[in-house]
Amino acid sequence: MKDALKKIEDEFFIKTSSYDNVISMINDVIDNKIDFMLMDKASYDVILNLDTTIDKDKLKVIYEFDLEEEKDVLTEIKETFNIYAAGKDFAGLIDYNAIITVNTNTHEILLTSIPRDYYMEISGTNGKKDSLSHMYAYGTETSKKSLENLLGITLDYDININTESLVDLVDAVGGITYCSDQAYTTTHALIQNDYNDSGKKKLYVKKGCQELNGIETLTVARERNAFVGRDRVRQQNCQKIIIAIFDKLKTTNSIVNYNEILTSLENTYETSIPRELITSIAKDTIDSAEWKFITQSVDGTDTNDAYISILNDYGFAMIPDTKSVDNARNKINTLLEEK
Repeated sequence: MKDALKKIEDEFFIKTSSYDNVISMINDVIDNKIDFMLMDKASYDVILNLDTTIDKDKLKVIYEFDLEEEKDVLTEIKETFNIYAAGKDFAGLIDYNAIITVNTNTHEILLTSIPRDYYMEISGTNGKKDSLSHMYAYGTETSKKSLENLLGITLDYDININTESLVDLVDAVGGITYCSDQAYTTTHALIQNDYNDSGKKKLYVKKGCQELNGIETLTVARERNAFVGRDRVRQQNCQKIIIAIFDKLKTTNSIVNYNEILTSLENTYETSIPRELITSIAKDTIDSAEWKFITQSVDGTDTNDAYISILNDYGFAMIPDTKSVDNARNKINTLLEEK
């Protein structure tokens, strides 16, 4: 924000003041008590989608700009490592979060899912808490560091995947095989970049295995309202989708094909994973290495009384179960230490 303010002040003559409460700031703009506000786009999008009391018609973006930040990226190719995978919807909310632990010696991959409503401390904010899905408003590095603090681990790399990249990836590999434990019709329609599902075609998923294309895979990945366990079941489905994509990629029999797929999709995702590392795993797979997937999810207790920092109000969240977090940490560290 300091860099953003400096850029604004270098171009315009303005008088600024800060707010501790972002909703108060927005309302002061609407009530013409201040001329404008400066917010990062992620926070703006998240808040306007979450708070239905805000009169969006009275707000208008009048100036927008990007800031570039240089950061050190781990270039060392390690034998065991953790990847933070974040799946973002079009509004900027992080709907799916996973720690992918890889051991290239034992050829094992552990998927640890963290529910989007997991209530945790926001790194660098002196103990403020919010649900994990809102962390994107503070930046990927904040989400990453907050998860490191929660689990007591190091996240070596990260990858941000949006709805478009998931659809494109599944279509690029020719679709996936998805197996469901139950039959259901999705509450979400077969659409992208829109919350309005009314009057649009839904997806019927049969019990057992079926082939899904890109948009069908996205619709399954988004679904939680059709299940008794809600987000807990969505986490399991997303794990199935990740494994199904990997299984489909295993049928690719040359490094050239892997590189072609990555190159065609490189504008649809962001990652700090070195291309050399991906190529190395692809080569092992082509050379008949058998990768074993293990899955786990942390759990907690649902509440409607959690203080949501980004909204300065109380709302729904999942309070972490300490034993569940401890078990997940131990399993991650055990896999990292295996030879």
